[in-house]
Amino acid sequence: MSNRYAANVFVAKAMGPAALAHYTIGTYVEPIVITLRNSLSDAMLPAMVDRGVASKHEAILLWQRGTVMAAILLLPIGVLLERFAQTLIVTAFSSSYESAVPVMRIFLIVLIRECFDFPMALKAVNKTRYFLYGDVATIIVNLVLLVVLVPRWGLIGVTSAYVISSWLQGAYLGWCTTLFYQTSVRRLIPWRELYKVAIAAAIPLILTYGDFLTDRFKLFGVIVASALYLPAYALLLWLLRVREAHVIFERVRERLVGRFPALKT
Repeated sequence: MSNRYAANVFVAKAMGPAALAHYTIGTYVEPIVITLRNSLSDAMLPAMVDRGVASKHEAILLWQRGTVMAAILLLPIGVLLERFAQTLIVTAFSSSYESAVPVMRIFLIVLIRECFDFPMALKAVNKTRYFLYGDVATIIVNLVLLVVLVPRWGLIGVTSAYVISSWLQGAYLGWCTTLFYQTSVRRLIPWRELYKVAIAAAIPLILTYGDFLTDRFKLFGVIVASALYLPAYALLLWLLRVREAHVIFERVRERLVGRFPALKT
């Protein structure tokens, strides 16, 4: 949080309240990321601790499934926000806030980083001080980058500083995780499943090609395009046999059957 709000303080002091308003609007996506990612982490941490007592390998397997699940939930949000950032911001806040659009699009890179909850993996083996070290280093790096990038790039520099420092923190925590779980980056990250999720998130963008819907219907056009995108995304996850997606589909089916018994037949 200190790293996140250091940018806000810097913008307010160096660039004024108007710039702070644009930056705040451009980073509105952060609560979505925190809510989804932390809800998964809170649910999975006790199970990771239990499995880690018997086998670190079993704990890592569970962490990998959580990473894929986070990607399934976060990537489509990021893709849709990236695609419709301008329409959403201009419609909600007026065209005078259009400079917040590139801020949001750059900030969304953090969303990919947040799929990898390395702190949870370190908590499971009681190595919490290492992500504290990472947090302190991240704040320092962020402040240095703010001083270097902001005079040249303004709000883009502020956002880039946060994104870069966040990814550097992730690289450090990932390295620590490989050490304490005695594995390699190749075995730690579930690359194959993440590639499938990325492909499933990217291909349905074809259905949103062009600006007809947003130019004509504004926010309603975004809703229509999203309604086309999300079923196609879910279908691709099913066709690509992403195991975690099948778990979600089965849970949804069970809920629907429980509420509407007629669907069972």
